[in-house]
Amino acid sequence: MAILDRLSLLLRANVHAAVDRAEDPEKMLDQLIREAESGRQAGQQQLVEIVTQRNRIAAEAAHE
Repeated sequence: MAILDRLSLLLRANVHAAVDRAEDPEKMLDQLIREAESGRQAGQQQLVEIVTQRNRIAAEAAHE
């Protein structure tokens, strides 16, 4: 059974090494930047919605 465990470990190590060689750091950085920009835009939209709600509630409170 130990030999099968060692073969399994060797196979997994080779697969991981192949994946590491296939990754392009520049493309990965570009993707991270796109994801960060998307997150920033989503946060900005949420902020606009919250400020709008706050202003609406303040106007309703002043009207009463």
